[in-house]
Amino acid sequence: MLSIYPACFFKEENHYSVIFPDFNYLSTCGDSLQDAMEMAVDCLAGALFSAKLDNEDIPIPSKLEEMDPTQIASELEFEFKQSFVTLVSVDVEEYAKIGVGRSTGTKLISACGNINKPGVYEIDMTITVEEFIYSDEYCGGIPNGKKLKACIPGGSSVPIVPANLLLKTASGEPRYMNYESLSDGGFATGTMMGSGGFIVLDEDQCVVKHTMTLAHFYNHESCGQCTPCREGTGWMYKILKKIESGQGEMKDIDLLWDIQRKIEGNTICPLGDAAAWPVAAAIRHFRDEFEWHINNPECLTRNYGIAHYADPLPVVEKQ
Repeated sequence: MLSIYPACFFKEENHYSVIFPDFNYLSTCGDSLQDAMEMAVDCLAGALFSAKLDNEDIPIPSKLEEMDPTQIASELEFEFKQSFVTLVSVDVEEYAKIGVGRSTGTKLISACGNINKPGVYEIDMTITVEEFIYSDEYCGGIPNGKKLKACIPGGSSVPIVPANLLLKTASGEPRYMNYESLSDGGFATGTMMGSGGFIVLDEDQCVVKHTMTLAHFYNHESCGQCTPCREGTGWMYKILKKIESGQGEMKDIDLLWDIQRKIEGNTICPLGDAAAWPVAAAIRHFRDEFEWHINNPECLTRNYGIAHYADPLPVVEKQ
């Protein structure tokens, strides 16, 4: 059954924006008009499917002639060159057949790091993480025969996980490239799909240095409005830099943990959480690598390596 809603298309400097006023200004965009239309269909289908799953009220479509793009742009305070209104139709039932569970439709994954074929891949969310990394259709494996050490599967803010929690869940099941499977185990043994920024780290990568780089980024991005974020991100970067340079102390690890804990959930916007989660996950899963940096001055000339991060874990039965 088709669902049809009006959408406002705006031509901006280098792309097209699309807004659905009936869905509280739900929006998407595309580089070209065709891209924008395809994104609009996917965006509308996802919104309708999510509302159906959550038993939320589905809005009644407005009349096409009631749409005023100029007024909408004024309310949202953005400028455009041209605009038009058209109807976008989707078959939600057909949309739901792609994927599994709540992970319906397709997902764009931007894969980078230590892989043979970095790039942007559109996947349906039924493939395993192992297939995504190692198959020739997608990332093509890890260069030079290196081993997988860790991965950040959903963008810089989501928890990093070691190889032995990436390819399989804590219960020993294959982990899939979808929202439910990647989050299986919560932050204790899982992660998030997030934005789909898929960062692969091989055995030669240093988790401490990588975490320091992320902390530096979030400290730079903090607007400074909230004290926990303004002060906490700076201190996390300073402490991580101290550890990474071989000058850290054991108490610094616990101090890092305490700082990230006081940032998470205590800021107005989610950037505080985004800064805290990478640090928490790095300590949770790679604490021995942090300790090695503190106890071994040679950390400046060589890395900790893969250690046990790819070793199979004892299977934990689901409760």
